[in-house]
Amino acid sequence: MSLVGNFTSNYDREAVSGGVPTPEMGGRRPSHYNDNEQAAESDASTIAAVENSPPRSNNQYTDKKDGSYNTHDADELAEATRREEAVHALARRLTSQSQQSSANQNPFNAAPNSSLDPNGEHFNARAWTKAMLNLQLNDENAPPTRTAGVSFRELNVHGFGADTDYQKSVGNVWLDGPGLVKKIMGDKGRKIDILQHCDGLVEAGEMLVVLGPPGSGCSTFLKTITGETHGFVVDSNSHINYQGVSPELMNKNYRGEAIYTAEVDVHFPMMTVGETLYFAAQARRPRNIPGGVSVQQFAEHQRDVIMAFPLERIVREGFEDRVPRTPDEFAQRWLESPERAALLQQIEAYEQKYPIGGEAAERFKESRQLQKAKGQREKSPYTLSYTQQVKLCLWRGFVRLKADPSITITQLVANSIMALIISSVFYNLPSTTSSFYLRSALLFFAILMNAFGSALEILTLYAQRPIVEKHSRYALYHPSAEAFASMLTDMPYKIVNAITFNLVLYFMTNLRREPGNFFFFVLISFTLTLVMSMFFRSIAALSRSLVQALAPAAILILGLVMYTGFAIPPSYMLGWSKWIRYINPVSYGFEALMVNEFHNRQFECNEFIPFGPGYEDISGPQQACRTIGSVPGQPYVNGDDYINSAFNYYAKNKWRNFGIMWVFMFGLMLVYLAGTEYITAKKSKGEVLVFRRGHKLPAPKSKSEEDLEAAVPGRNVAAQNDSDNIAIIERQTAIFQWEDVCYDITIKKEPRRILDHVDGWVKPVIGAAPGSHTDIDWHQTWRNSDEYREVKRHLAELKSERGQAEALQRTMSAQKREDKAAFREFAAPFMTQLRETMVRVFQQYWRTPSYIYSKTFLCVLSALFIGFSLFQMPNTQTGLQNQMFGIFMLMTIFGQLVQQIMPHFVTQRALYEVRERPSKTYSWKAFMISNIVVELPWNSLMAVLIFFCWYYPIGLYKNAEYTDSVTLRGFQLFLFVWMFLLFTSTFTHMVIAGIDSAETGGNLANLMFSLCLIFCGVLAQPSDFPRFWIFMYRISPFTYMVSGMLSVGLANSVVQCAENELIHFDPRPNQTCGEYIADWTTAAGGRMQNPEATSDCNFCAIEDTNVFLASISSDYSNAWRNFGILWAYVIFNIGAALALYYLVRMPKPKKEKGDKKEVGGHKGAVKEEKLDQPSHVGSSRNSNADGEKGVETARYASITGTNTPPAQEISEKA
Repeated sequence: MSLVGNFTSNYDREAVSGGVPTPEMGGRRPSHYNDNEQAAESDASTIAAVENSPPRSNNQYTDKKDGSYNTHDADELAEATRREEAVHALARRLTSQSQQSSANQNPFNAAPNSSLDPNGEHFNARAWTKAMLNLQLNDENAPPTRTAGVSFRELNVHGFGADTDYQKSVGNVWLDGPGLVKKIMGDKGRKIDILQHCDGLVEAGEMLVVLGPPGSGCSTFLKTITGETHGFVVDSNSHINYQGVSPELMNKNYRGEAIYTAEVDVHFPMMTVGETLYFAAQARRPRNIPGGVSVQQFAEHQRDVIMAFPLERIVREGFEDRVPRTPDEFAQRWLESPERAALLQQIEAYEQKYPIGGEAAERFKESRQLQKAKGQREKSPYTLSYTQQVKLCLWRGFVRLKADPSITITQLVANSIMALIISSVFYNLPSTTSSFYLRSALLFFAILMNAFGSALEILTLYAQRPIVEKHSRYALYHPSAEAFASMLTDMPYKIVNAITFNLVLYFMTNLRREPGNFFFFVLISFTLTLVMSMFFRSIAALSRSLVQALAPAAILILGLVMYTGFAIPPSYMLGWSKWIRYINPVSYGFEALMVNEFHNRQFECNEFIPFGPGYEDISGPQQACRTIGSVPGQPYVNGDDYINSAFNYYAKNKWRNFGIMWVFMFGLMLVYLAGTEYITAKKSKGEVLVFRRGHKLPAPKSKSEEDLEAAVPGRNVAAQNDSDNIAIIERQTAIFQWEDVCYDITIKKEPRRILDHVDGWVKPVIGAAPGSHTDIDWHQTWRNSDEYREVKRHLAELKSERGQAEALQRTMSAQKREDKAAFREFAAPFMTQLRETMVRVFQQYWRTPSYIYSKTFLCVLSALFIGFSLFQMPNTQTGLQNQMFGIFMLMTIFGQLVQQIMPHFVTQRALYEVRERPSKTYSWKAFMISNIVVELPWNSLMAVLIFFCWYYPIGLYKNAEYTDSVTLRGFQLFLFVWMFLLFTSTFTHMVIAGIDSAETGGNLANLMFSLCLIFCGVLAQPSDFPRFWIFMYRISPFTYMVSGMLSVGLANSVVQCAENELIHFDPRPNQTCGEYIADWTTAAGGRMQNPEATSDCNFCAIEDTNVFLASISSDYSNAWRNFGILWAYVIFNIGAALALYYLVRMPKPKKEKGDKKEVGGHKGAVKEEKLDQPSHVGSSRNSNADGEKGVETARYASITGTNTPPAQEISEKA
């Protein structure tokens, strides 16, 4: 409906703000109001004067039948107004007498339990307000007070939309493409009027109530006058005046003076109400606090003040039918009324009194500027300086951390465990050439752990983003101030984590044990942690929704990992992508750590070629170390030669890289702060009903007749169904009854009784019980009433009837007694539940294209990126290692898939646990199985896309050409990719099944994923594991997955060594290179590149890919066995998910001592106390009189009881 005429000013502001409600208003006196007969007698003249005065309004009411003005009604209104104002005058007199003495007191130094003590029983909000105002007016240092009303004239608001819309799904979301093109080209769609011709005036101190049903534009109006106009347009001819202040200044320089508070508030749940209010009081405190109190005392006092007045207002008797019936009638009546003409005159007088930019605006500006902190800009809407805002947000950050340290502690514990595990796997590495690969892999894994430990900060920032943006609209602080404070809040954790993780890892693994090298290792690791924290925060700040952030983050993380320099050495990076290395901060950190470990070190060679039988007499240049960077005849390998040849790393870049990392850190920090300050989250828009096809409303006749506020005329919108489609519902006669039901909960270790000996029953009847309103205090009167005794008597009759029914039931046939369906928990059989829930979840996924396409883009882009980064990789020794890491990198999208699945599942679980599970709609098993199973088809589709985008670009199919098995091995590799996605999905559901938050579940899943990768045989070979960890290699699912994929992808192919992989040595005199190495190749394999040469032999130590696979314990003959083992893991994950959900989240009632029974969910302490007969809170089988089941068309409930705490309370955890 239109908002025209919805605005009425309150003639008596004192009555609204704190006066005594009159009997005509249906109100009750507040508890702290005391009658004063003497004052009433002394004020008789005042009452008489008011009664003899003319009414304050000459309003006339129009007769609803013929449209004429009824003067009799006007006389009645005038008389009622005089009586009401007389009572109000008396109320003001009495109130002023009782508060006159307190007005001159200092509210900060109020006597305990006085009217100015916010913590006392006699606190009076009105008296406190007067005392506070008086204190501020009498304080020379306090800023002058300011007030502001608002007038609005010809306020018109409109939006843009389409005539029709449809439910977006995976199949039709692309149909929005033409619409997006039109929007880009400037076509905003059809203009839809929201507010039309709204006029109103709200003086300073007055309250305006805006009434209207949902969707009528009430929120739009409130947002408009507070400056929040996102999603709609205010017409240029609309005029708004904030008592001389223009809307532009109010919304920019004075933001926070006019604010909109939505019906759904967002806040930090880990902070108490007191801490939240204390923070707000600190953020808006003036520069000079009146009363000479400290900042803390001022904020605490403001926190404790409660502004509330318990009144109940009802429509005055006789005026129920004097309002219009339809929106159009209401608007027309208002436009033609003398009240609107008077209102326009008042608005005109108001605008003449307070012109835009006039004296009132200057006073407002002066008062606001004096309230701000020193140094704050004149045009800034914030009260505190930027430094003060950061300090305040820093205080709040530590309060939040103290209240909920679970995520931080979980990360610290997980990282400490990972440090111990990694260190034990690489324990005490020898200072020989055999440790080259292990040291490189260890540094690579350490750099990744330090770099990507902050990846989950994306989820944390999005969780608090709506709160920060709300506070920014209230002008409490800059979003960038909160961003800067959050960085400082996380700093202690990052410092402790850097020390504990790197200290354990560095010394247990026997990295270079020198003080300078150790501290440089910690310095680089900590710096990289800061850099990557800024990187992930920048991604969150630059994107407007979590879905937009996760997919790009996954691709960027993948690029950072692949182009670090270990998975793909710089010499193997392709030309089109080599530039990624130079913008990758992780690559600079990895190079610095490699130089720090290998520079100026000599590693003893532990394997020469050739050696053994037949080569006992050789020496010098006739043999060489089997390592990249070796020199013929030299018994050691220089560390610099190794990193120069294998990675193109040089010692001169060590400190240069450290400086570059700090440049990255500061640059990303500026991006992060700027993004939080200027980029807001995706705004929500108005809700629109979408009708099922065939049930939509008729199209509008013309655009001019469309109005978003207009109600649909005619019949109801409910669908008209034929009687053939209406399910026949059996008439029910069951009676549900309960007696003496108590319900206790525990809050802060204190028992609180919610239900106190409640008695009642529910009978099936036709129709609904009529409502009524009463002011009877049930706690004081019910148990002594005749009705209560009648209820107890009727309950006894019901019990007697139930006993007779049970006796009759025991005489029935055995077949009847064994009918389990009569006693089952759910109305439908389990298979029906599973089928229906699965169909519904399938529909939900189909109608959530953002989730499906986010998953699709993640999988496809990741596969393409890996595939083309390793495009047609050659079968050199390093090339085989690169192909192995191509499979390894594909596994790294596990973390991003987890971050997509977990929040989606947590949302569905929360809805189920508050709606379907308590109402016994379907069982938890159906819920869990359907959510797990529905993911599998979509993951199967993702497996197809990944396979084609990843398998063929790398060129793994070429390895099968030698044995003419391209089709078979390609299909086998697809099955392993498919199993990886099925395992990821089921494993994610298993982890999150018993955990509340997606953040904690993500941390745990990533920890377990990291363990699986460590022990899969890629970073460290099984032969290098300490004996204790061999069992982890055998139980890790990725052992069989990686082994199967490697064997299928690489087996039975030829190896061609690269130039830097060839081992150089000289043969014996008078021998060719082929003759010299023949005995060695016969025993150990290998290939001589120049067999006819007599000097400088070039030998390749690996001849085919099976040798490489054997070194990592992979064999093609075990491929099908590994595939079958992975199925066992998938089935285990599903069973474990169901078991964990049941054990952790399902309520499990149990009886103790025969008189207590636990009820409720998996959290909290709730209980039921039974005095006479057993009763069950929330059960559908409570004392069912005749055992019948079904759905009742209507029930009538008679419920009695009290909610006051009893003398004795019993509570126990459920």
